[in-house]
Amino acid sequence: MPQVLPDLISFTLYRLETNIRAASVLGLIGAGGIGYLMNTSFRTFQYQEASAIVLVLIVLVMLVDYSSSRLRKLVV
Repeated sequence: MPQVLPDLISFTLYRLETNIRAASVLGLIGAGGIGYLMNTSFRTFQYQEASAIVLVLIVLVMLVDYSSSRLRKLVV
Protein backbone atom coordinates (compact mmCIF):
# COMPACT_ATOMS: atom_id res chain seq x y z
CA MET A 1 0.00 0.00 0.00
CA PRO A 2 2.74 2.58 0.76
CA GLN A 3 4.19 2.11 -2.72
CA VAL A 4 0.87 2.50 -4.49
CA LEU A 5 -0.63 5.34 -2.43
CA PRO A 6 1.17 8.27 -4.16
CA ASP A 7 0.15 6.99 -7.58
CA LEU A 8 -3.41 6.36 -6.41
CA ILE A 9 -3.73 9.89 -5.04
CA SER A 10 -2.21 11.37 -8.16
CA PHE A 11 -4.47 9.40 -10.50
CA THR A 12 -7.60 10.16 -8.47
CA LEU A 13 -6.94 13.90 -8.47
CA TYR A 14 -6.00 13.78 -12.16
CA ARG A 15 -9.35 12.17 -12.96
CA LEU A 16 -11.11 14.84 -10.87
CA GLU A 17 -9.33 17.55 -12.86
CA THR A 18 -10.21 15.84 -16.14
CA ASN A 19 -13.85 15.52 -15.10
CA ILE A 20 -14.02 19.23 -14.23
CA ARG A 21 -12.69 20.13 -17.67
CA ALA A 22 -14.97 17.65 -19.43
CA ALA A 23 -18.02 18.92 -17.56
CA SER A 24 -17.36 22.46 -18.70
CA VAL A 25 -16.88 21.36 -22.32
CA LEU A 26 -20.01 19.20 -22.27
CA GLY A 27 -21.96 22.09 -20.83
CA LEU A 28 -20.84 24.28 -23.71
CA ILE A 29 -22.45 21.90 -26.20
CA GLY A 30 -25.69 21.69 -24.25
CA ALA A 31 -25.38 19.07 -21.52
CA GLY A 32 -25.95 21.52 -18.66
CA GLY A 33 -23.84 22.45 -15.68
CA ILE A 34 -21.14 25.07 -15.47
CA GLY A 35 -20.48 25.02 -19.22
CA TYR A 36 -24.11 25.82 -19.89
CA LEU A 37 -23.92 28.81 -17.56
CA MET A 38 -20.78 29.99 -19.30
CA ASN A 39 -22.35 29.56 -22.75
CA THR A 40 -25.49 31.43 -21.66
CA SER A 41 -23.38 34.26 -20.27
CA PHE A 42 -21.49 34.61 -23.54
CA ARG A 43 -24.68 34.51 -25.62
CA THR A 44 -26.36 37.21 -23.52
CA PHE A 45 -23.25 39.43 -23.61
CA GLN A 46 -22.67 39.20 -19.85
CA TYR A 47 -18.93 39.09 -20.19
CA GLN A 48 -18.19 39.84 -16.55
CA GLU A 49 -20.16 36.79 -15.46
CA ALA A 50 -18.60 34.63 -18.19
CA SER A 51 -15.09 35.72 -17.27
CA ALA A 52 -15.82 35.01 -13.60
CA ILE A 53 -16.92 31.47 -14.52
CA VAL A 54 -13.78 30.93 -16.63
CA LEU A 55 -11.64 32.27 -13.79
CA VAL A 56 -13.30 29.93 -11.30
CA LEU A 57 -12.65 26.96 -13.60
CA ILE A 58 -8.99 27.91 -13.98
CA VAL A 59 -8.54 28.37 -10.24
CA LEU A 60 -10.30 25.08 -9.54
CA VAL A 61 -8.03 23.16 -11.91
CA MET A 62 -4.95 24.86 -10.46
CA LEU A 63 -6.12 24.06 -6.92
CA VAL A 64 -6.59 20.38 -7.74
CA ASP A 65 -3.15 20.26 -9.38
CA TYR A 66 -1.51 21.99 -6.40
CA SER A 67 -3.23 19.73 -3.87
CA SER A 68 -2.18 16.69 -5.88
CA SER A 69 1.47 17.67 -5.75
CA ARG A 70 1.28 18.53 -2.02
CA LEU A 71 -0.41 15.23 -1.15
CA ARG A 72 2.14 13.25 -3.13
CA LYS A 73 4.99 15.02 -1.33
CA LEU A 74 3.39 14.28 2.05
CA VAL A 75 2.91 10.62 1.24
CA VAL A 76 6.36 10.04 -0.26
